[in-house]
Amino acid sequence: MNDEAPRRLYEQTVVAITRDHAASVQRARYNPWRLGVYVTLALAAPIALGEVGLAVRGFLAAALLALLAIPVPVFVILWAIDAGLVEHARLRSEKLLLTVGPALPPAPTLADDADPEEVELRPGYPIDGVMTAPAEGARPEVVDLRDDCLAFVRAGMRRSGWSRSKIAEGSARLLSPSAWDRASRELQRLGFFRTGPAGLEPARDLGDVIARLEAAR
Repeated sequence: MNDEAPRRLYEQTVVAITRDHAASVQRARYNPWRLGVYVTLALAAPIALGEVGLAVRGFLAAALLALLAIPVPVFVILWAIDAGLVEHARLRSEKLLLTVGPALPPAPTLADDADPEEVELRPGYPIDGVMTAPAEGARPEVVDLRDDCLAFVRAGMRRSGWSRSKIAEGSARLLSPSAWDRASRELQRLGFFRTGPAGLEPARDLGDVIARLEAAR
């Protein structure tokens, strides 16, 4: 029975995240016909003003008014090109989001499947925009691992890098070598950090990582 509460909370979280993700990729209102009308009117402006000038003042007035109106279609066409590029980028981003899907929190570990000798964090997860901690309390060894992970992230932010040499070596180290080892392994397991060209680097926004770690159990 003790495993039912975190399982239900996890399922509710998945539903909420999936709903928010679907809403985030819904297409905004976009009317290419209206854009076409604007471009057509802008192109017609020099011709219309030229006709008015020709009817009122003659050929010279028509030519002068047409020249004065030329910047209008130029600016409108440039704006239409820019709007088309923005729309194309938005559609590509929507396609990518729909293909990848939302980032879901890890499923809660049931007591029957737990390894008593293995310490792992269950990070917090957002529900309706509020970071929520897993239902159970944290064991002392889990608290120690969480503190090491938070110290690892903050030390790297302070030193502008998360390599062992920057934050866990030398007389000015901010983290012990053993704490660096534990934290780096756990943060990679959670998908919060990854190995990049310069070593370990964040795999997601650091503010989100810290918030999830602070709510971890």
